[in-house]
Amino acid sequence: MSGRMYRPGNQQRASSSTSDCRCNVVLIYQSGMRSILRYIPRKCRRLLIVCMLLTLTTLVLLSLHREIQNSEWTSEHIFEKVHDPFGSRHERKCIVQHYFKEEALADTHLSALQRNEERAQCFIGEDVNVDIQMEDVWDTVSIGYPNLILTVTGWLDTIQMSWTAKPLHVIVMPHSHQDPGWLQTVDSYFSGSTRHTLDLMVEKLTKNPTWTFIWAEVGLLQRWWAKATNTQKAQFLRLVKTGQLELVSGAWVMTDESVVHYGAMLDQLMEGHIWLKDHVNVTVENSWAIDPFGHSSTMAYLLGQSGVRNMIVQRTHFAVKRHMAKQKSFEFNWRQNWDVKGTADIFCHVMPFMLYGIPYSCGPNRHVCCKFDFYKKQCFYGKRRKDLLDISDNNVAELAKELWKQLQMKSELFRSNVLLMPHGDDFRYKTAEEWDKQFVNLEKIMDYINNNPEMQMKIEFGTLKDYFTYLHGSRDRPKTNTYPVLSGDLFPYSDRGEQYWSGFYSTRPHFKYLVRQLQHFLRSAEILFTFSVAGLNVNTNIKNLYSRLEKARQTLALSQHHDAITGTSKRGVMRDYSSRVQSALDDTIEVHKKTVSNILGKKTQKNIFVNITESFSTSGYFPTNVVCTLETPINLIIWNDVGQPRHELIHVVVDTPFVKVNDESSRPVIHQISPVWDKQRYINTKHYLLSLDVHIEAFSLSTFTVSAESVRSESKFAALYNVTDRHNNRSPPLELGLFRVYHIVKTFISVTSACMTAVFKTCDGMLYSVLHKDLKDTYRADTHFVTYSTGRYTDPFRDKSGAYTFVPDGAAKDVSEKPHVIVVEGSLFTEVRAMYKDIVHISRIYNISGVLNEIVHVENYVDISNKYWDNTELVMRIETSINSGEYFCTDSNGFQLHRRKTRSKMTIQGNFYPMTSAAILESDTARFTLLSSHSLGVASIVSGWLEVVLDRRLVQDDWRGLREGVTDNTQSKTSFYLLFEKKLLRNRERQGNVRYMCLQTFRSEFVADTLNSPLKVYSTKAFDNLQSTEIKTKLIPSLPCGWLVMNLRMLNVQNKVKESLITIHRRGLDCSYSAGSMTCLNRESLRWSDLRLQLHEVTETSLTGVNEIRKHQISDPLNVEPMQIKTYKIAFR
Repeated sequence: MSGRMYRPGNQQRASSSTSDCRCNVVLIYQSGMRSILRYIPRKCRRLLIVCMLLTLTTLVLLSLHREIQNSEWTSEHIFEKVHDPFGSRHERKCIVQHYFKEEALADTHLSALQRNEERAQCFIGEDVNVDIQMEDVWDTVSIGYPNLILTVTGWLDTIQMSWTAKPLHVIVMPHSHQDPGWLQTVDSYFSGSTRHTLDLMVEKLTKNPTWTFIWAEVGLLQRWWAKATNTQKAQFLRLVKTGQLELVSGAWVMTDESVVHYGAMLDQLMEGHIWLKDHVNVTVENSWAIDPFGHSSTMAYLLGQSGVRNMIVQRTHFAVKRHMAKQKSFEFNWRQNWDVKGTADIFCHVMPFMLYGIPYSCGPNRHVCCKFDFYKKQCFYGKRRKDLLDISDNNVAELAKELWKQLQMKSELFRSNVLLMPHGDDFRYKTAEEWDKQFVNLEKIMDYINNNPEMQMKIEFGTLKDYFTYLHGSRDRPKTNTYPVLSGDLFPYSDRGEQYWSGFYSTRPHFKYLVRQLQHFLRSAEILFTFSVAGLNVNTNIKNLYSRLEKARQTLALSQHHDAITGTSKRGVMRDYSSRVQSALDDTIEVHKKTVSNILGKKTQKNIFVNITESFSTSGYFPTNVVCTLETPINLIIWNDVGQPRHELIHVVVDTPFVKVNDESSRPVIHQISPVWDKQRYINTKHYLLSLDVHIEAFSLSTFTVSAESVRSESKFAALYNVTDRHNNRSPPLELGLFRVYHIVKTFISVTSACMTAVFKTCDGMLYSVLHKDLKDTYRADTHFVTYSTGRYTDPFRDKSGAYTFVPDGAAKDVSEKPHVIVVEGSLFTEVRAMYKDIVHISRIYNISGVLNEIVHVENYVDISNKYWDNTELVMRIETSINSGEYFCTDSNGFQLHRRKTRSKMTIQGNFYPMTSAAILESDTARFTLLSSHSLGVASIVSGWLEVVLDRRLVQDDWRGLREGVTDNTQSKTSFYLLFEKKLLRNRERQGNVRYMCLQTFRSEFVADTLNSPLKVYSTKAFDNLQSTEIKTKLIPSLPCGWLVMNLRMLNVQNKVKESLITIHRRGLDCSYSAGSMTCLNRESLRWSDLRLQLHEVTETSLTGVNEIRKHQISDPLNVEPMQIKTYKIAFR
């Protein structure tokens, strides 16, 4: 049985038997009612039914009234029942009247409750009414790819194109796609290509006023600007002003849109927009994203709210492009699934062909369009590249006719007579020869077409602004022509057949984890630094600290590049990225330490050295804990950087197990001593893990004192159990250092906390089921490891997985290895450790107050760097009892949740989606939420199952340009929170008929913040006068549930007036699930005056802070609608 008692077939038979029994009862009841009603006159039957319903209602209310009078309800229980925003008014009025004897008083109190409900953070979802819903498109679209198509030419090979000549206005738009790292490092690309392109761009455009160009990557532009001459800068500014040069997107990099968190996505957009505003005095209107591997509706939202009006995207599934071609829907208004009114719509143009290079620019026939690349040989005759052409009097007519025909055919895919013809590719226009050849030859063809009236075509150089200006204001466009509205996102992406680009969701997970840690530490440092400078007027060394913040911002922005965080660069380039992220982490940690030191120094008038209790490295198990030496007492300073109070555990490593801990009021603090595990496998006999049960207010610093205890008591020690299911393996207890290890024999292990009991299988040490005491329900959560293989078929022509793509051989197979299982049992937490040869799997149950005692915390430490794992993808599968059917939910960049459907026609790999932070299984009665510490690929191949790809090792390239596999695997950590919730029966319809989106619950959102923004812990030598009244300062009062301060970003500290950008996200929450005891539910709305800062002025801006919208009074409330994000510029006195 391998320790697993569940059998899918048994569950189906049991369900069928139960269903039959229930059905028989209903039939008996219905036949009995019909027998009774047969003898009652027809006129009286309706009255009888009404009387029966009234009688039933009265009995329920009397029962509730009797329950209140007779039961021993606590005041907290009564408060929760009365303030339950989901309870019926009759039920709550019955409770209130028990304490407010007069009905008028009861009504008054209930009216107050009604107002509280209106202020609650619940988001009543409603599906948007759109022309194109992507989830519906996937149901109907054919994804078949034509046989015998050997090149990635795209969807056009499968349809016949007809066309009719018409007048056209064509904008030819030269461009150069510049990757800040891919096959070479960012430094190598900049010195060898980018700086030459920018130098020549300024020179050539200045000399040729009719030539135009666009530029997207601000991070590379910033590098060039730092070394440009004053003459070059002046010419650059003149080109931007005249419109010859358009700066598009304005982002630091062309960000990935699948595995990037929306906080970092906005940060890099903000970094680029602010730099452009400060140095070029320009705001961006159009976006250009031609290389990300699929496109996110979250990016569309962020761009639109940042002032961008139009966007262009490229990489979408070939079947989607084929569908759009037939519907002429390559241009549409992109609407969010939750935005019923369309207030956040943005106009989007999808490039119709498979790639963005010159052969795919002018029309459907790449063998014709390739001729219009006059510098690089793109045309083939068999395997031989054809010679380049130069336009002359002898061939201009023929080539002009060919271009005219391709453009006419391309126009059949669109609803307007205004057409865009991009002209460029990766790292193009970096030599003077290319500039001259491309532009001069294009000019000759364009002149020929413009001077031939029978062609009825105007063709000219232009930019994105030119194209969209003509498009939206075109008189050639029929007045009745309207663009469709699309909702959803453009995932998954496939450029050919079953070769889905779903592999990179989990490629190099170590780097993804490291980048997310940088994001968290940087955000926390930004808020703490702003608090120090603006709130406490600390001016010590602020220029140096701000310089470190700027460097870290730019590194975080660089890491969001679509070939960085995706893990799809060469291994040497990935090492360079990792080194930069490590350096930025060091900078942010230094800002943390110095800022806390400055705050303490200002309070105590002493020079205080502060250390942080964890550190990071680019390899090995991480983070690592800094050992706190207790020769003398130390203070632990804890920083909560979120807007809700936190009740959770913190962990520090100490050099003695005999300690005492006191809070700011000298009260003892509950703690636990557990072993420290070297490499997560071996007990360290010199150091000990000290875990504290702490409660920290929102946006506050709190201090605790830790000292060595003279009394050597082992009462706080955790107990260790060596667990086996083999009855012939009994061994006496042994000692490891100060810890006794007991040997026990069990088939299942039960771990109980105040709220739940988790059952684990002894055979593999992994979770099997969860019993919620409050919910009185047991949920199966059978967790185990499986693997997908690739390239093991005998067919040598079958494609294999690589850095980008996921092409498995077939269904996953169980990992058969049996681990060594150890249980660490303590008063605050108990963990079950399953130690495999290359994997350490840890499941932790918390026994503390708050929401964390309702979750199972799972960590995986994975090292698949040896050849045993070649061409293998390691997956953690969770088989739950949630009857989710073919639907599940994944988050879009951590900003919103999309409901996905598992479709057999899309094979295994086509059903994997990026999970930036959460995935959800949901039935009519319950929900299972999986929260992740960083981005990975996830799927629900079978109802009630979730599969998460933890790491992948591929020995071959997948023919997408990287030219190498992924074999530089390093030890990686993944962290998950598993949460089961029961849907409130009376609220199953509260959310309405919502098919396309999901929402987080109160509990899951709070737990996600705990995972994504952990408490920061610092240590320093203990001082007698370091008391709570001196340093426990709150930046912002507690926020309502769902409100998040995404960032509080200080602007230039050298300015006389100190300014900051504060970005606030009000997350929409699902009211179908109880908020439990969470106190932030019905809080009054905030006003600017509530912020404990000396505010002088508040201005609402675009998301990136560069466009001012309106001024606010300090007494104004913060009005942010559910799901919306807003940015404000605040000036301090």
